[in-house]
Formats: sequence, structure tokens, C-alpha cells
Amino acid sequence: MSFRDQVEARLRAFKVDSSVLEVVHRYAPHVGRAAGPALKAHYDSIAAQPAYRAFAEKHRAALEETGARHYAALFAKGFDEAYSRASPRSPRSSRRPAWARARG
Repeated sequence: MSFRDQVEARLRAFKVDSSVLEVVHRYAPHVGRAAGPALKAHYDSIAAQPAYRAFAEKHRAALEETGARHYAALFAKGFDEAYSRASPRSPRSSRRPAWARARG
């Protein structure tokens, strides 16, 4: 299944239509500004847990940067091929999520 087919199937499953995408695009500037601080707060909370502290501290910079780019592209580009190119994984990389690849 092509990337586009996968995206369209997901959009249908979650009932994301053109009106939802309009809202997504309207909020893109806010997401672009807020993603970094939100992800920092998320990893701060993870780092506060003793079992996850070492992982969070080792990988947080890369995860925060990658996550911020991902969410900004998702809202700005709206699930199209440009979003695919801007997403953290490349077509040749592992299909595992970025956090799993960061763990090695």
C-alpha cells in the first residue's frame, strides 16, 4: 500500500475530512511554536521517573527535536507527500518509531 493510500485509510478511519484539515492548518503556527516546549515538558516528566531517567537524559535532545519537526510538519503539510518527506523516518529507514530507533 502506498504512503498516500495508508494516509487516506487512516483519515477515513478517524473521520478526518476537509473541515478537520482546515482546523489543522489553521493551528499549524501554534503547534510549531508549542511543540518544542510541550515535548520538553513530556521528557521532563519521563526523566523524573527513576526507571526511565537514563533513557530520557540520553535521548531527549534528539527526540525533542525530531518530535517538534514531526508535529510542525504534520500540521503545516496536512498528511501529504511533503509531510512524508519531512517526517522523522525516511523510506529506507526502519519502520520502527523514532523513540524505538533511539534506544538502539
